Amino acid sequence: MFTGVTLPISSNISNVEDEELYAYCYRTMKALNLLNLSAYGADDVDVWTDFPEWSGSPDHVAYVEQSVIWECLKSAHSYANGGPMNFNEGQTEDLLVQLAQWLCATFAYREFNGNGCWGGETTIYKFIARLKLDFEWNVADKFVSIESGWYPHAHAEHLNIFEMTLLAGMDNIRSVRNATYDKENPLKTIKEGRNVLVTIPEARRWLQGKKGFIPTVGRDYGNAN
Repeated sequence: MFTGVTLPISSNISNVEDEELYAYCYRTMKALNLLNLSAYGADDVDVWTDFPEWSGSPDHVAYVEQSVIWECLKSAHSYANGGPMNFNEGQTEDLLVQLAQWLCATFAYREFNGNGCWGGETTIYKFIARLKLDFEWNVADKFVSIESGWYPHAHAEHLNIFEMTLLAGMDNIRSVRNATYDKENPLKTIKEGRNVLVTIPEARRWLQGKKGFIPTVGRDYGNAN
């Protein structure tokens, strides 16, 4: 069954710090290397010596920073967390396509080996959510990778509860769900089948009152009231 880039959205969602992003990139490249070697039948590989666990050492940092996956995730992470948008639509599509391939290619390996790190997946979904928040784009119309279903946790036009949780800097989707029942300042939602969604104007209004939300540099979301 086709799934695309997925992660357990019902579990706790933590903000991805730089150290976690470095470790995620290192482990992803390690997985890609080991998958390639196993496909060729390499039998002289010592996983612990040739591919030691991430240590944060200068050598490991330098190894990560030489990679394209690091360049993609670093750019996505910066914008997802309020940095300026420094790439055009074509570059954004390239980034989404490359990350979909890398993340999907290593998902099974990471799951099989008990690596429950979701820093890359969390980053790219927050990146997509911020694109909608800032530009009011229908991202499925803009990007073939999203229209084709490679990012199943992202709604095309509105923001779902998971995406709102990411943007608000909250650690669990229950916090956002509870906000829809707030008597004084409820988060207003719409229904689309079984999906509970938030329009972009409503998301902008509600998010500005959340201490964990970081506005994008240079963006004015209007009056929060």
